Amino acid sequence: MGRLNGTLIIAMLACAWQPVMASPAGLPGDTLKPVVESRDSAAIGIVQVSGKKNPGGAQIDWNIPVGDDLKQVNIQYSTDGNHFTTISTARAGTTSFKDDWPSSRSTAYYRLEILRDEKPAAYSAIVVISTENSSSYILLQTNPISQVAKLKISSLTAQMFSAEWRTSQGTLIQSQPFQVSAGVNLIQLQAPDDLIAGNYYLRVMSEDKKQRQLFRIVKQ
Repeated sequence: MGRLNGTLIIAMLACAWQPVMASPAGLPGDTLKPVVESRDSAAIGIVQVSGKKNPGGAQIDWNIPVGDDLKQVNIQYSTDGNHFTTISTARAGTTSFKDDWPSSRSTAYYRLEILRDEKPAAYSAIVVISTENSSSYILLQTNPISQVAKLKISSLTAQMFSAEWRTSQGTLIQSQPFQVSAGVNLIQLQAPDDLIAGNYYLRVMSEDKKQRQLFRIVKQ
């Protein structure tokens, strides 16, 4: 069935998780992107997921160790990378899904919701599929984190970005500048050395301020 066919350590590729919350004090105008609240971080880490655009649709492929406790896998779709809706459910052992591609849409976001017996839901990284090179986005690929926050940033131009680590009350802890290239960039941000386990905010913003996102981070 179908619907729609994405220190500082920076790896750049030239081409081209969840409740929404109010911004903390001192951070007006930012939009919180959803983050994975699941405690089952091990399940997130072993999931491999990818996607590609096919004629008339999109194909999502994944590899999930089945195990006796795997109940089902929900394929979820979003038009903005923020609010996701389950569009199909796959049986254990299924490894792909094909989705129709509406002619009016240029970009789609997919992720997997993994349900296991007596465990919280876990989520895969978000797959972004686009038919054009004009889309720009900032995505947090894993959450909770240990010492590194992995980001996927698509930028129309080469420019500087900044990442601000803040407390749950909005107080600035540390600011990190970094460079991105035009196209898709895979970026690993090292968390501040003295950051203890807990909830934090990570604000990522481009130098021209045209791209910015605020994420709630769970530090393990």
